[in-house]
Amino acid sequence: MNMKKIAAFAAATVAASALAVAASAATITPAFEGDYINIDANGNMQVFVLGNDDKVVADVNFIDIASVNVVISWEDGEDVWAGGSVVFQSETAGWNQTNWSSTGDDGAVLVENGVKVNFENSKPFADTDTYACVAFQNWGADYTVELIEFVDADGNVLATVGGEAAEEPTEEPTEEPTEEPTEEPTTGDTTEPTEEPTETEKPNTNTGAEGIAVAAAVAVLAAGAAVVAKKSK
Repeated sequence: MNMKKIAAFAAATVAASALAVAASAATITPAFEGDYINIDANGNMQVFVLGNDDKVVADVNFIDIASVNVVISWEDGEDVWAGGSVVFQSETAGWNQTNWSSTGDDGAVLVENGVKVNFENSKPFADTDTYACVAFQNWGADYTVELIEFVDADGNVLATVGGEAAEEPTEEPTEEPTEEPTEEPTTGDTTEPTEEPTETEKPNTNTGAEGIAVAAAVAVLAAGAAVVAKKSK
């Protein structure tokens, strides 16, 4: 039984390699890391959800995978054409391939640079499978797999690999509007009204000056009274 499993996996790998040789020597680069990734000598990239010595994507039951959402990017430019295939591969699914390209011609799924696209698993994995993976081929420009979302039949995302770069911009705009408006009005409101009422203290300063003048006048009067007293003696 073990020999049958090994033979089935080997046959699938050979099929992937043969197609890759016929396709292109272009490269596929994952934007994420994990021991569940295998890139063979011919450039195929396989992301395992079952088998592979249990080095698989965590927190996903392979049998629930009905499709994948994928984000692929490449260095854009004039006359640049990108294309390849997304393959659901297992003993039950066999080599279930969907072609894609940046032009969407010849029946291929249209994939725009950096835009999420759904690929359906039309031959679902079975509990009798001993290995299962999602494989990628490249027939055009070098490309990067930025994100893979494993999706169930109800559209729920079971697990995600990659996608860190896409999350960064969402954090910046949320911080800027919350900090700036909250600080400016509070400082303006608190300082201005507290300083204006201090104008009411001006009479107090004037009163102090007047008090000094009165004290000086009293002193002069007292000195005059002393002089008068001496003369009277």
